Amino acid sequence: IDWAVAHQYLLDSIFSFYFFFLIGLTLFHFIDPVQTTNLATQEVLKQPGENITLNCTFTAKSDNIPCMWYKQRLNREPQQVGYVQKYKVATILSPFNNSRFKIIWNNTNTLTILNLTEDYKETYFCGGTDGKVINFYSAMFVNVTGK
Repeated sequence: IDWAVAHQYLLDSIFSFYFFFLIGLTLFHFIDPVQTTNLATQEVLKQPGENITLNCTFTAKSDNIPCMWYKQRLNREPQQVGYVQKYKVATILSPFNNSRFKIIWNNTNTLTILNLTEDYKETYFCGGTDGKVINFYSAMFVNVTGK
């Protein structure tokens, strides 16, 4: 083994790693795809079979900006439940497009979940986007406990 060549290869590898790491860190600092804006959080305790309506503090700057609802189970990735734009019918995404989920935008943005079960024990949050960044405004942990 030529130790001088191996040493130079190691130095080049370390330099390349740190160079790309710093470039990536710099880009992620300036291009932040998700932000929280005055995130209001709360926990709600419910029994199985009950309904719940969650309110979002998001208000759009224009009518074509959607309010989006997500849910996240502990240690899992967030999943988008659906979205609604002002004066339009909401879209509930699969696999949540059953009759249990309803999204409405009147004066406020709400997500209603009907006939809760323990499977709905998750964190629900809402936000809006300008097409580049998602800003989250409200987060609610729905704790469904057995009777």
